[in-house]
Amino acid sequence: MALDVRYPGSIKAGKPILEPLPKGWKCAALNAYLEPVARRANLKDGQKYRLVTVKRSRGGVVQREWLSNKDISVKTQFYIEEGDFLISKRQIVHGACGIVPEELAGSIVSNEYCVFRGKENFHLPYIKYLSATLYFQQTCFHSSIGVHVEKMIFKLESWFKWKFNIPPLYEQKRIARLLSTWDEAITVTENLLVNSERRKKAMMQRLLTGGTRLPGFDGEWVEKRLSTLSSYIKGYTYKSEDYSDSPTDIGFLTLKSLQRGGGYSPRGMKYLKVEVDEKYLVEKGDIVFAVTDITRGAEIVGAPLIVPELGVPKVAISMDMVKLEVNPGVSSNFLYYALKLRSSRNFMRARASGSTVLHLDVKGSKKLKIRMPKSRAEQDAISQCLLTLDEHIAGLKLKIRLLKEEREALIQQLLTGKRRVIIEEEAEATTA
Repeated sequence: MALDVRYPGSIKAGKPILEPLPKGWKCAALNAYLEPVARRANLKDGQKYRLVTVKRSRGGVVQREWLSNKDISVKTQFYIEEGDFLISKRQIVHGACGIVPEELAGSIVSNEYCVFRGKENFHLPYIKYLSATLYFQQTCFHSSIGVHVEKMIFKLESWFKWKFNIPPLYEQKRIARLLSTWDEAITVTENLLVNSERRKKAMMQRLLTGGTRLPGFDGEWVEKRLSTLSSYIKGYTYKSEDYSDSPTDIGFLTLKSLQRGGGYSPRGMKYLKVEVDEKYLVEKGDIVFAVTDITRGAEIVGAPLIVPELGVPKVAISMDMVKLEVNPGVSSNFLYYALKLRSSRNFMRARASGSTVLHLDVKGSKKLKIRMPKSRAEQDAISQCLLTLDEHIAGLKLKIRLLKEEREALIQQLLTGKRRVIIEEEAEATTA
């Protein structure tokens, strides 16, 4: 189903269409399964209270802040407990709902939230996955009123009029348990990713400053300006009529190709139907960065990208970018990582100025001082260590993406009944 282009990607604005009722399931409104609860909090002077919020896209219930009674502007507050299901009335169109974790039990929320417990016929953890279905999200949108997506208010009485296909209790538990294994695998891999990225940052700081030397190297280190290590080549100045829709033409990297802090985004790849001078072309392993940016600011300007394999024979860069022509005897990979150091990024950020459009002081940026070993072999050895870590991190990111895709596919199949779990009772009847 095509999404209404007036809405951001988090809004599921289409008409809710209920799938055919699976065998053994019941079609009913969710008020047959959910019990709204209101544990009124009697706020006392001199006491502090923990307030929570619910992140968009089912990002979970998280702590917002601790406030004393006098600083809480809305005095009508309610306690929440572990296992409660929360819906943010103002943000549910963006998927702001979630289950309260143990560590946030006893926090408070205003009447801007709906708080639920499950009835005897409902396994509340099941709703964590039900809320990820397209049908659930669309019913929330159609149960909200307002003229602007950021000002829409959820109406519980309207939402309780929508019918849902709900499996029996034992199947709810089985589905939730099965999907929780994906959650656990994703969490474990995300933790590995966080630890690997921390390790890489620490390693970069030590290896790229000479604080830690690799075995077998003890040569001299020097400090040089960027202008003595490479030269800048500005990208191609294009016209709108130069653009092409054909991927067989010359590839063209635009600002949208660059991610915050460095990195490549395929959505920024365009194509040109004109020939361009070879000096504007880049190859795998070249270093490029933006010298101007309109929307994303100093996180883009000066942040290096090492060009990946793009699958296009020829690729040019736009006039908003520069390519570094690295001098002989200098490892381009070492220079790339040196440009990613926090000190280098701060130096570049400080030389980006402008109100609506940021421009990098190109001449000033070349004064960046980079500490490096004289030995090209040591430069290569250091960059290889960091490249290996990058490959490991990229593998973890790919694994997380694939796990999330598998989880999403399973949710849409299991919670519509298109795919059924093996039910213990059925298995026992078959073997009896």
